[in-house]
Amino acid sequence: MEIKIKPIFNIRQELIYEDEANQRHYRRLIGGLAWPALPKPGFLVVLAEEVVTGLIPDTPPRLWVVAEREATSAKDMYRYCLELRYSWKTEIKWLTDVSPGRKPEKDAFRNAGREFPQAPNPISLHAALYSDTSPTLGTYSQIIADLIRPECKILRFLEGSSLQGYLLACTPEESERRAADFPPVAALGYAAAEMAVRQPPSQIGIFWPGTKKPNVKKDWDLYQGPPWGKRWRK
Repeated sequence: MEIKIKPIFNIRQELIYEDEANQRHYRRLIGGLAWPALPKPGFLVVLAEEVVTGLIPDTPPRLWVVAEREATSAKDMYRYCLELRYSWKTEIKWLTDVSPGRKPEKDAFRNAGREFPQAPNPISLHAALYSDTSPTLGTYSQIIADLIRPECKILRFLEGSSLQGYLLACTPEESERRAADFPPVAALGYAAAEMAVRQPPSQIGIFWPGTKKPNVKKDWDLYQGPPWGKRWRK
């Protein structure tokens, strides 16, 4: 599942991303990359924060899953990152588990880049939030659960997304297992944690003239949920 996105400049000459087919614009793109957990393949996800005009203060933002794919090897992962770079004509910040125990995967990913000489600028990987502490599945599923609550519905999936099925397949008993053992949920969790916890949606600089910026804090307690509009949560 993937949509077509292209970079454009808004009326303030700020870089945003146009999704013409769905008539949406996005402020930023964040990718989550989870290594294979044999026999399970790896998984890549891209989240986009929608530019929504005319928002009232504390209105929940909208995050969309705009790309997702399974990948059986580091080379397949690298190739897909390149495909999105050239298809969307933009760089995506990729978050993953870069802890010391992942050195073989990181080396394989770096070496895969050498097989694509037509792409002189290598794909960079960045440390996902919590990935240096061997996070459990529950660490990320809690963040995702806060974002898909029906009363606020911040995180949204396009038609045909497989991620909802992976989320439903997770059981409460598995919440204490390693997140890395569940690549689709881990990849989504890496991107969601970056979007919602480390750098929460703020819409700063993207509002059209005459609209008011939401008052969004820089962090939240995972067990209390996000700070925007508590009236959306029961």
